Amino acid sequence: MATTYYDKPKSASYQVDDIVIESVTTTYSDYTVVSTETSKLEKIETFSGNSYNHWLTTISTTEPTVSTTSSRRFEDSMGTFVVLNSDSESNSGMAVYKTLKNDLGNKFQVGDLILDSTAFFSSTILYNGVTTSGYGVTAIKGFLNGVEQVSTNLGDLSCYSIDIETETAIKFGNAQNTDFQYSKSESGTIWLSNDYGRVKTSIEITEGFLDDGYTESLTKNIERVLISAPIQSNPSVISTYSTSEELLNSNMSGWVWLGAFPWIYNANTGDWGYFANQELYVWDAAQNIWLTFDGGLNKWRIHTP
Repeated sequence: MATTYYDKPKSASYQVDDIVIESVTTTYSDYTVVSTETSKLEKIETFSGNSYNHWLTTISTTEPTVSTTSSRRFEDSMGTFVVLNSDSESNSGMAVYKTLKNDLGNKFQVGDLILDSTAFFSSTILYNGVTTSGYGVTAIKGFLNGVEQVSTNLGDLSCYSIDIETETAIKFGNAQNTDFQYSKSESGTIWLSNDYGRVKTSIEITEGFLDDGYTESLTKNIERVLISAPIQSNPSVISTYSTSEELLNSNMSGWVWLGAFPWIYNANTGDWGYFANQELYVWDAAQNIWLTFDGGLNKWRIHTP
């Protein structure tokens, strides 16, 4: 039975001043909020070696009442990790962010873990003359459902369908006030495009608040769809491989000599090869294993020293 493999998702290449518009429907237990979010990429910032997009978002709500608010957020290049939300930059201070991502390889089957990262942050904020410090962590895991066409105003976009789970815990406080604690759990499906990042989401969120002895828990469902974004002149294609043999053959191109014999390198896949004892040993970068070709069985096998 043939197995389908997919390439690793790419990061959307948004530039400063790009504008992205999304329709958002948020459903609570007893009412629904319908809004349009217009986000402008104000700057791209680097913290502790990681790059984050700093977005300014205008939220125009039409139901159940008409209102306009704004917020700021930091997201990683995949658009899946929100570090901070605030209504203005008046919350000045210092912050350190770090995202650790597990290298899961370059080829994935349905059901595989395709997103796996943990983000940490600590910050000190000065607001209205009061200094508050805090720290937090977000853990993300996403499992591949497959590749689907998602209909948008930009046309039918080829997207990775990913079941996602996230856990966030944040704690803030100072010497004058009791600690404020916040937790968030998310589960649902996101659709990611190589060109546009987040194209669609269907997520259930449960939030918990603890402030000076007061506790609250809130659950909501968010449906989000991309309406507008800068058109990509050279849209990328999500490559698929229907069998392991096809995957292998696709990796046979791109081999070049690198440095002195016997080392060779495949620029298309990031795989290394080493020729010794009349055998070619190949380093499979996706699986982190050495392979050798078994002439008797006519297939690649894991090399065991």
